[in-house]
Amino acid sequence: IPVVVSHYPPQKDGVEDEMTDEIEWASGTTHLHCTNAYPTSFKNLELKRVGDLPGGVCMGWSCHAFAGEAPELAGFAAARGCRVFEFHFKDEKTRVDIPDSAVSLNEDELTLAVEMIEKAIAAVGE
Repeated sequence: IPVVVSHYPPQKDGVEDEMTDEIEWASGTTHLHCTNAYPTSFKNLELKRVGDLPGGVCMGWSCHAFAGEAPELAGFAAARGCRVFEFHFKDEKTRVDIPDSAVSLNEDELTLAVEMIEKAIAAVGE
């Protein structure tokens, strides 16, 4: 059974040790890096903390950035090693009455995000 865990890594010394401990029980799962704010500015995404994880754990990214910034940032996350992506989606560009509207991509933004991910992976070379 596929398992996806979306979490924000702790903000303190020893992050590497804590991630290693978590990975030991979670081998075979996918971890989505995210922030704890909706929406968040691109400066708070901490993509430097994203990358390949040991122990058979796949790294992904749960996007909480403003929708207009998400496609480009998804490319950056892909270049850092993410291979699973989660986006909020809205089917109407003008719909603003949903709680996550600021982070929800419309069809064009989602298409662009996928293109940026594919370009980034190709540029890094896999």
